[in-house]
Amino acid sequence: NKASGPNSYYNFSNIRFGQPPVGSLRFSSPLPPQGRNSTVNNGRQGVICPQSDPGESITPPTMNNPKT
Repeated sequence: NKASGPNSYYNFSNIRFGQPPVGSLRFSSPLPPQGRNSTVNNGRQGVICPQSDPGESITPPTMNNPKT
């Protein structure tokens, strides 16, 4: 997938480097990916978890303590 514009680049996405760490592979060393006969790099971006960029716009928490 080639991006357009003055700073063009090639994007290689969705490349499997190993089998997913699920089930019995959860806490074991990585295993090589299993073979496949289909296109891996289709240029689509997968679902990404929402990311937070707090920066300086976050208001510090307000602490309310009773007088003693």
